[in-house]
Amino acid sequence: MNESDIRIAGERPPPSDWFVQAFAHAPIGMALIALRGAAAGRLLAANEALRAILRRGPGELEGLPLAELAPPGEADAGRVLMDRLVTGEITHFHDERRLLRPDGSPVWVLLHASLVTDEDGRPRYAVAQVEDITERRRAEAELRRREAAHRELAEVQGALRRVATAVAAGAAAPEVLAVAAAASAELLGASSAGVFRFEGDEAVQVGAWSEGLAGPAVRMPLGGRTATAEVARTGRPARRDDLRAELDPASARAISGHGAGSSISAPVLIGARTWGCITLSSVEARAFPPGAEGRLAAFAELLALGIASAEHRRQLEQLTLTDPLTGLANRRAFTEHLAADAARARRHGRPLALAMLDIDGFKAINDRLGHAAGDRVLVELATRLGRLSRSFETVARIGGEEFAWVLPDSDLAGARAAAERARGAVAGSPVAGVGRVTISAGVAQLRDGEDLDDLMRRADAALYAAKAAGRDRVSAAPPPVGSIG
Repeated sequence: MNESDIRIAGERPPPSDWFVQAFAHAPIGMALIALRGAAAGRLLAANEALRAILRRGPGELEGLPLAELAPPGEADAGRVLMDRLVTGEITHFHDERRLLRPDGSPVWVLLHASLVTDEDGRPRYAVAQVEDITERRRAEAELRRREAAHRELAEVQGALRRVATAVAAGAAAPEVLAVAAAASAELLGASSAGVFRFEGDEAVQVGAWSEGLAGPAVRMPLGGRTATAEVARTGRPARRDDLRAELDPASARAISGHGAGSSISAPVLIGARTWGCITLSSVEARAFPPGAEGRLAAFAELLALGIASAEHRRQLEQLTLTDPLTGLANRRAFTEHLAADAARARRHGRPLALAMLDIDGFKAINDRLGHAAGDRVLVELATRLGRLSRSFETVARIGGEEFAWVLPDSDLAGARAAAERARGAVAGSPVAGVGRVTISAGVAQLRDGEDLDDLMRRADAALYAAKAAGRDRVSAAPPPVGSIG
């Protein structure tokens, strides 16, 4: 390969040894690909880093068509880009693609190719830089999976809050179960929903909701092939994607007049016993996506807490005290915990402090990267604060990007040290897909006889002082006079 007559499009020719040395010793994969003649589309040279990425020995890549490194069906996209280089339509490109190793295993790479021309400006080679991004792609896929799980959990908890609200209002059991049916139908886009209790060989409706269908039957036999009957037999979620085609005559008669095209069902388990089920139906066949019965099962599992015993009010009430995105205490729970801890501190003459924390530039994160990225930041901050807090302390999300931390048995210095640890934990490690994030915090210690609203105002004022001083810092309210403890 003689570099004296080669130049990258639009640039002066490099010195003879410069290109060869840079090519051979580059820390990322490098390849020289022919663009014309009999060798067009073949690798003319590959450096050691590329051989390591593709697990090839010396000489194994030279002469190999680039298309043979692509998985079946994926070579055409790369060929089109190379053709555009040859025609001069583009001078460079980069994309993410999969390449195959000798054992057939794929490796994700970021490939950047630049056109190299001869002295007459005609395309001669493409110089490709290849970076292994397999781990990054794997991490992104895992992050997407976790985000989906958080969203699903938030949706399920949101539906359960409606049930909890009905319970807290003192609604009768049938009304509560009707709310549960409606909430589950809304969660998964069903046309009707029924909560059934299993009694002998029948499923008895104890709560229902319907829109566009006649509504689930009041009593259904459990001897057929409906999704409800399968749940009764197995205790596991079930689905029927095409009721008209899948059901036996007896089951078809059981749902005659109902008008459903598909259904899913999930068990309501009380201990080891299948108490009953929730069944959702749609007028359309194949209306429910894969895994929908699993989401319904998660809803049914939480609903079972409210059906199991007199404990159901306490269990469902707990769901209304949790922030669905982060899993932290919400503002209502924070207010209750702060009041209880303050009363305990006054009773025993012990100190109590409050830290208010806010994510710096959160709106800019949402505007630049989208609300999904903002949610990731909120969840990650909640996780890091949870690791730092003690079991008897309360960490809550009380606003969009604002968090509160109740610190019993902590004076102002202790609270400031805790907030500094939180600030360092957040700033010291980037958030995946977002980068470095910082927080500001304000801390205040409860004064003797002080109203809790005044304590919060002083902590908030300290937070704003930290923001005004440049962010990514902790500010403390003036030391209390006549403080508790």
